[in-house]
Amino acid sequence: MPTRGQTLAGIAVVLVVLAAMAMIVGLFSTWQNAASKSSGAGASMGEPQDLTNRIRNAQVGDTIHFGTVSFTDYWGGSFSDDIGWRVLAVEDGRVLIVSEDVVDMRPYNDADEATTWEQCSLRQWLNSNFYDSLPQEMKDLDSIAPQVENYMNPGSGVDGGSFTNDFVFILSWDEVNQYFSSGKDRQAGLDVTPEVVNGIMGKYGADLQGIAQSSGGGAFWWMRTPGNAANCAGYVAASGAICGYGTDVDADSVGVRPAIWLSR
Repeated sequence: MPTRGQTLAGIAVVLVVLAAMAMIVGLFSTWQNAASKSSGAGASMGEPQDLTNRIRNAQVGDTIHFGTVSFTDYWGGSFSDDIGWRVLAVEDGRVLIVSEDVVDMRPYNDADEATTWEQCSLRQWLNSNFYDSLPQEMKDLDSIAPQVENYMNPGSGVDGGSFTNDFVFILSWDEVNQYFSSGKDRQAGLDVTPEVVNGIMGKYGADLQGIAQSSGGGAFWWMRTPGNAANCAGYVAASGAICGYGTDVDADSVGVRPAIWLSR
């Protein structure tokens, strides 16, 4: 039979083993909780509660990410990225956001003809294919299409057409002036697929990346306000300058910066 000393030694060994096991379990639990948080469980950027809080606490100038947006661009590329959205305005009950970068190069309208924002193909694409590609939690905050005001071109007097109700739109001349403080502030980066870059180079011999670098990081992007004729639309140049006279609506080398009003 074991002596009393041997028994006590055995008990001590068991206690040490049990303590070690308890420590391992505790460390595993702590690691599991930390891993759960870092992977987004309970606090993920993609969870509705978190998105609601982000919008509720949004400040002008913030950049918010909502999750991956995937769509087929005009040049046949498969865009898939977590777009950065810049907060332009915070009002009672809603927040205006616009993509930090150009996400596609496509015409304002497929045909070179007189058109308005209400009638153009870009509006149709933004409120169908592009809208459908948004994360569901984001669409839940964009559940009511607000009125979009389409005024005439202040320089040429070309009519802007009827007001519309859109889930997604592009900014007007007035909004660009209102929400951006300078040409530098209006500059948009490029977040496009290789198909866009190669397509523009093949068709026009224009290097989008080179243009962006030479202009200090900018890319051309559409405004929804008409230009100096009914078949033209205004745009913002790579330098950030507002080009109110516009260019032909079927130009496929001008970028798109989607804008959305979200509920808060």
